Amino acid sequence: MTPPSADAWRPAWRRALFDPVGDVRLLVFRWAFVLGSAAHLWLADPWRTLDWLPANLIYLIGLGLVAWRGAAAGYALCAAGALIPVLFLHDQLTQSVLLGLMAAGAAWCLARRRPDGALAAAQWLTIGTYLLAFFHKLNADFLDAGTSCAVYGAGKTATYWGMDLDLSGLGVGLIVAVLAVEAGIALLHIAGLRWLAWTLAVAFHIPLTLTMAPAFAFVMFAGHAAFVTRDDLDFLAGRSRLLVGMAAPGAVITAVSLWLHGALPEWTMVPKEWLLWWALMALGVCLWLRRGLLGADLRRPRLPPWEAWAVVGAFVLCGLSPYLGLQFQHAAAMLSNLRVDEGCWNHVVVPEGVRLTDDYVRIDDASLLREGAIPDYEALLEDHLWGPGLLQYTVDNWCKPSVRPIRIQGRFRGRPFLIEDACDGLGDEIGDARIAGLLRFQKFLVKKCPQACIH
Repeated sequence: MTPPSADAWRPAWRRALFDPVGDVRLLVFRWAFVLGSAAHLWLADPWRTLDWLPANLIYLIGLGLVAWRGAAAGYALCAAGALIPVLFLHDQLTQSVLLGLMAAGAAWCLARRRPDGALAAAQWLTIGTYLLAFFHKLNADFLDAGTSCAVYGAGKTATYWGMDLDLSGLGVGLIVAVLAVEAGIALLHIAGLRWLAWTLAVAFHIPLTLTMAPAFAFVMFAGHAAFVTRDDLDFLAGRSRLLVGMAAPGAVITAVSLWLHGALPEWTMVPKEWLLWWALMALGVCLWLRRGLLGADLRRPRLPPWEAWAVVGAFVLCGLSPYLGLQFQHAAAMLSNLRVDEGCWNHVVVPEGVRLTDDYVRIDDASLLREGAIPDYEALLEDHLWGPGLLQYTVDNWCKPSVRPIRIQGRFRGRPFLIEDACDGLGDEIGDARIAGLLRFQKFLVKKCPQACIH
């Protein structure tokens, strides 16, 4: 009689939480998730106050477990570490929600030994991000070359490379190109043409990474990695020398880019840029080598199992929440020009009538200490729309004896209000509209519209 192994005596919960699932596709996703998480944690946002430190430590411990074991417990800690700042510490980033939900889906599915479920959740979160970003851009201001973030982004890229270009004649083309690329990446993945989707995504994210979103590309690449198949890995393994050979031309292009920029950026941007150029060239070569297989090698994403529908559904609901007036951040509305506030609603598909509430605070008259004493702060309060949470956070940072009282008068939910000193609180009505530390609305959105490219 064969004695039972030591593993047989381990509690089932320990095996579920700490034992890795042997699937090479998960290994690729795991290390892409580690890379995306490292890029995210390197941003200034997660370290701006000591309040974030416990959540960051939870995330780092989880990330260490993911790198070491790739097991459910590590992903669960990463999910908590990513979502705590979103819910309680005014984290404004969509990528935080994406990482948290990818990790939550992986934790739940891997604990149940469902590797396909973990990958499917990440796949559909990725598809959903691009589709939501495309959908949000179907608004009058993004479609107008005079205000569009497409033109703004192209101008930022040209400036980064030291080019003084007149883009006024290219506005319509740039707008159409951005819309086509974002929708195209998602649709290519849905069609199973992952190699084309990967190549298009890398090309699209290079200018964004250099100018406006230094970490977002690597967060998205974690989702793209979930589409890798075993056949893809066999194909790449057989061409490893060729792929390594792309490192040198990638370095040359990076050097030319830095020369055109005329200055050294923050040091981590150099390896990031090199990695992006290398990936673009390597994917281009692979596409050429696989050109006869594109039609026969389709791998359409599976629908997530029931265990993963919760995270995908949560992200989709979050992405549609701006139109209900419930919140704006974390909705994949980055650089979209989208306005959903009263008087400035600009979406061309969704009617304004679907909005349930408008929770922006409009300040018509403000004074600090006394009328006209601090005009710059008065103008800041009067010229912008304020989410209740951000308004209280800002006032709390300003409150000191040398500026009190902070008197504000305006409108909230269509009703007038007068607060003699906001340092004592925003009152019952406005104060009740705050939800813990959830940053629901954009920072410093101006009242007037249209407004040139807004995040």
